[in-house]
This record gives sequence, structure tokens and C-alpha cells, in this order.
Amino acid sequence: MNEDSNLKDEEKEIALYERITNLNEINIQIINTTKLKRYLPKLTKNYKLTPSYEYILNHSTEESLKNVLCFEIENEHGSIQFLTPVNLCNVNLDDIVIERKVVNLLTDNPGHPLNKSVVVKLKNLLEEDKLASMDENQYQATLNKIKKLCEKMKVLLF
Repeated sequence: MNEDSNLKDEEKEIALYERITNLNEINIQIINTTKLKRYLPKLTKNYKLTPSYEYILNHSTEESLKNVLCFEIENEHGSIQFLTPVNLCNVNLDDIVIERKVVNLLTDNPGHPLNKSVVVKLKNLLEEDKLASMDENQYQATLNKIKKLCEKMKVLLF
């Protein structure tokens, strides 16, 4: 009886050891996943990215995120297309503002990874009904106002 008791105790210890080992493996996987996510860019706003955010999350390495080609971010109000490779490591993409008539990268710091040459496209600057109701003189005056604003900001209009 004593041998059976010792055998059962040994089996319990082995089972417990296996459970602990499995927990440690799970913990290691969680730690590795956390380490992986540390350098990923943050995005909670409803922006569409090129390459897609899902692709960035699932297929990017830290090294590949340091040199993202053809990066673009957009929503229903407009888009920002980067003309040179961008370093997206640890970048908070939620800092980017794309709203009706407004685009702001919030990159006053010259060393900021998004402080690059970009093409900005703004959509629906004028409501369709306003645009349709303009005569040629009003249309030209509005266009000139936009051109002057772009010149003041040293932005090319095309």
C-alpha cells in the first residue's frame, strides 16, 4: 500500500511539474509577444494605412519598420503619402490629424521620424452644393484664396 501511495505521489509531482512547465512556456510566449509589440506603431484612429496596419502588426520586424517604403495614411478627409522611407518604430500614428480642411503631423521636432517630404491630399474642401452654386468669378476667387494660402505655407498646389 505504501508503494502505491508513493507511486501516486510521484505521479502527482510529475503532473504538477508538467503543468508548471506548460505555464512557463505560456509565460515565455506572452513575454516574447510583449517584447515584439514594444516597437510597433500605435494606431487606434480609423485610418487606412499602406501597407495595411494588419500587415505591419503581423509581418513586420523591428528592422523592417525602420525603413517602410511608400507609406501612406488616409481617411475620408484626405491622405498623407510619404515620398521617402519612414521609420515607424514606436511612432504614435494617433498623433497625426487628418480632419476636414486640416492635416497635421505634429512633428515640430526636426529629428521626428515622420518629419519628411509628403504629398497631402485633402478631400471635399468645399461642399458639393456650395461648389455647384458658385459662378465662375466665385470659383476663381476661391481657387485664388487656396493658392495664396498654399504659397504662404510654401506648399505646392497641383
